[in-house]
Amino acid sequence: AWRLMLVCQAARVGATYFLGTLPGIVVSGGDTAGGRSVSEVWRLDLVTLRWETMLNLGTARSRHVCCAVRGALVVIGGINREALSSVEIIRKGDLGFRGPGSGFTELPPLSCGEIFSGAAVAVDESVSAAGQVLLLGGDICPDSSEESYDDSWHSSDDSYGDDGADDDADGSDDDGGHGFSTAHLVDLATGVCQPQADLLSRQDDFAAAQLPDGRIAYAGGGGWYGVPLATSEVWEPLGQGAVTWSRRELPEMSVERWAGRACALSDGRFAVIGGVSGGHAGATLSSCEALKIGADENWELLPSMHDARYSFACVAVAGCVVVAGGNGRREWEGKLKTAEVFDEGQGRWFRLPRDLPHDGGLSNMGCALL
Repeated sequence: AWRLMLVCQAARVGATYFLGTLPGIVVSGGDTAGGRSVSEVWRLDLVTLRWETMLNLGTARSRHVCCAVRGALVVIGGINREALSSVEIIRKGDLGFRGPGSGFTELPPLSCGEIFSGAAVAVDESVSAAGQVLLLGGDICPDSSEESYDDSWHSSDDSYGDDGADDDADGSDDDGGHGFSTAHLVDLATGVCQPQADLLSRQDDFAAAQLPDGRIAYAGGGGWYGVPLATSEVWEPLGQGAVTWSRRELPEMSVERWAGRACALSDGRFAVIGGVSGGHAGATLSSCEALKIGADENWELLPSMHDARYSFACVAVAGCVVVAGGNGRREWEGKLKTAEVFDEGQGRWFRLPRDLPHDGGLSNMGCALL
């Protein structure tokens, strides 16, 4: 549609109308090059390709999860000097409204406690008062300040050995940022977290997406002691509208990916993009790969992004994948402001004409279509 806008007036009118029917891409929070969490919220208008400033979050945060629930943006957990259990919500129509009483509304905190670097998927149901979210994996540190928990773990020799912490009561060792295997069904009206069957492995900063048929796929992340993973899994609902799931392993990706991002392509394939791979050295990736679940289930490489990145914003809409921000190649490149779009029809990445509007770039933002 963006290409048609360059052809003729009639094509521009038709393309503009189509793009105007699409949801916008909302990016919230994140952290700066100095490690500061921010509260800013922006929306990418797909007609003008301009980033619009929206109302700020009530609490600055990064490494949070967010999703669209019943036409509202829900923001869960994250970090702001310490891990958060708080939840915020704002209706789509209120994002740009700055009158009295406008802004994000705080919901009850999570009964399961503080969480960050997990994944959230809205549950398709209409029984609960405010909606439900499936909260998967994530992490928490005994000292979760931003200074002590940063993106440099993959270049530290201390990340892979026993930290000497005592095992938890259940025999696990969840201290030190190793990731959880837990899953919870969260009732947004009450904050009550109902435990679900665990993930097949401990996961944090993994790539997850809900497929068009309702299945949830996730891959990569940091496993035990933060080692990057190439594993992938799928949750499949047991029956129409079910909140009970079966789980099974999928083939491993071609490479380990920590802090990559995922989406569902228009043909139903599960795509995983970017991330960090490989032991202590930690190479930032521009590569992408996709898996058709239920078919031959072999990962196929997709064209690489222009910029290698991890911990970035990523959404799929109308046959395109849009990525923005994140961390670049190692420390010398720092935070990124650039944005790119993958055109599935052409099989090519294009740079968007406008970067994220935050000076110095951002990473670890929340992102949703709204």
